[in-house]
Amino acid sequence: MSADQQPNPPLSSDEPIPHSLMAKVFHWGFIGVLAYAWLKQVDEVEELEDASFLMEEFLFATVFLLLRLARFIYMRSTRPSALPASTPKRAKRLARAVHLAIYGSLALLAITGLAIGGMFAAGVSEGFVFGTVLWLHEVFYWASVNFIALHVIAALYHRYLGDGIWSSMVPVFKEKANRH
Repeated sequence: MSADQQPNPPLSSDEPIPHSLMAKVFHWGFIGVLAYAWLKQVDEVEELEDASFLMEEFLFATVFLLLRLARFIYMRSTRPSALPASTPKRAKRLARAVHLAIYGSLALLAITGLAIGGMFAAGVSEGFVFGTVLWLHEVFYWASVNFIALHVIAALYHRYLGDGIWSSMVPVFKEKANRH
């Protein structure tokens, strides 16, 4: 079986659907990309006066956005949610909403970053529009942090439940069956 193929789905609707190796690489690899982005973030917009730094930021934001898009397309086209079929619809909708919010906030973070860099490169570094895009960039940053935190809390909750969701994506601390 190749890394992209799914193992056979579980026989019981109460079993989570394991993620493929490719899905895990996308998930955990992007965490590394995101950590790098947070470590190297622009502290002051004046740092963009350095043309080579500005170009580096453009390149990084573009790659960041393309990786987000690739992961979104891959996950949407290759598999359903890992949640078992018996999961209540309300919980499935909430999980989907949080995942979409993570995708959206991170994509909008990159897009507003590109807009800030583009305006800066065009000589616009103040004014209402620039200030608004800068503010939106901050809003999307904090939104992404909070949605990611919600995602991590949900993962830890599933680890506590022992329902198999944690083990479908996390390569360590595999849970023992604790199903009711």
